[in-house]
Amino acid sequence: MMIGPEAQLRRIRWLMLPVGGAGITAWAVFRSLPAACAFGLGALASWALWLLHVLLVKRMLTPGNPGRAGYVLLSTGKLALIGLALAGIMERYPEEGIPFATGLLLSVGAILLEAVILAFHKAEPAPPGPPEDSAEDSDRP
Repeated sequence: MMIGPEAQLRRIRWLMLPVGGAGITAWAVFRSLPAACAFGLGALASWALWLLHVLLVKRMLTPGNPGRAGYVLLSTGKLALIGLALAGIMERYPEEGIPFATGLLLSVGAILLEAVILAFHKAEPAPPGPPEDSAEDSDRP
């Protein structure tokens, strides 16, 4: 049974929740409650980054999308989100940079997992039908 790329992206998104929960628990048990909160904020920022990543990838890969340049600007917004979240947590909890950074790594792991899955995903064959109009078939002079 082949699962489409969009279903895989949803599965990766839902896989981030238990991993984030386990990370919060681990930081709370082995370090402190503020460390667990910092990790949780990083994981929340990761979740937001992942949702934005999925939205942008789906929109950018839509055939015939004329506004691809705008999505490049929105992609840089992902970097701004990381910077703002990092600046905010470092202002509030300066000693909790490591737990926050590990929480942000959830989105990095999700993007790497997506790349591995899509690398081994076989493309579905095109539906049978007349070929699209090309320059060779054109009856233009």
